[in-house]
Amino acid sequence: MRQGFQKTIYPLVKTATIGRAPDNIITVAHPTVSRRHARLSLEENSWVIEDLGSVNGIVVDGSRVDKAKLSPGDTFQLGEADFYFFDMEVAQGKSQFLETVEILLAAVEEEADQNRADQRLQRIQDVIARIPFLSSLGEADYRELVENAAFHLFDAGELVIRQGELGSSIYVVLDGKVRVFTKDQRDNDLQLAVLGPSEFFGEMSVFSGELRARSVAALDTTVLAEFSFSTMLKLRRKHPAVEKALVKYRNDRLQDMEKRLAQTQNS
Repeated sequence: MRQGFQKTIYPLVKTATIGRAPDNIITVAHPTVSRRHARLSLEENSWVIEDLGSVNGIVVDGSRVDKAKLSPGDTFQLGEADFYFFDMEVAQGKSQFLETVEILLAAVEEEADQNRADQRLQRIQDVIARIPFLSSLGEADYRELVENAAFHLFDAGELVIRQGELGSSIYVVLDGKVRVFTKDQRDNDLQLAVLGPSEFFGEMSVFSGELRARSVAALDTTVLAEFSFSTMLKLRRKHPAVEKALVKYRNDRLQDMEKRLAQTQNS
C-alpha cells in the first residue's frame, strides 16, 4: 500500500472478498475502500478480481476494470489501497524476503504433492521452534498458528507500534530487525532493544490490556507475523508452559525498561 499504510501479506487458498467490513476475508480499514469492494476467485486455474459494486472501483495496471485476470507481478488498486499479486512458485528463490514468505505461508497453501507439503511444514516448524515461548509446541499447534497469523512487511524506518496506542497482539520477527524505544524525560528517543528473527514483542499489552508502553520501528525491510489476542489466549490456555514463558519475558522486560529509564533520569 502507499506510504503510511500497513503492508500485509494475504495468502490466497480460496475465494476471498476484500472490503472495509470486518466480515471480509481481507479487511482493509480505509475510507476509500467500500464495505464489500471486490472478490478474488480462481477460474480455470487463474486468479480473477471482480468489482462488487464499489464506489471507487478497481484499477489494474493503470486501467479501471469490472473484472480482470491477474498474472504474477500485476498490481491493482482499490481506492487508495495498493496491492501486488505474486505467485509463490514464480517468486521462489528470487529474494530473501520472498523466500521467507514462501516458508511461512506454505502451510495455508493447498498442495497436491504431499511430500513437498510435509517438507515445507517442517521448514515452518524449524522457524517457529526458535521462538522461545513457542518451542514446546507440536506440529498441529504450529500449523494452526501459521493459519491464524497475519503477515506484515515494513520498510526501514516505518513504525510498527506507536507508544500510547491500543493493541493486544504479539509480533514475531521473521526477517529483518526492529528497534524498541520509548521517550525519556526530555522527549528524546531512548532505545531499549534491537530484535531480530525469532524474537518477539507486544506481550505486555496482551496481559495488561493497557496502551502500548513502547514504540517499535523497523530498522530495515522487515517481515513480521502477528498473533491476535484470541489466538494467544487459546494457546496460553492449552499450554501452561507458554503462559509461564510469556509472564517471565514480560516481567524481565518491565524491569529492564524501568532500569534504563532510571539511568537516563540520573544522567
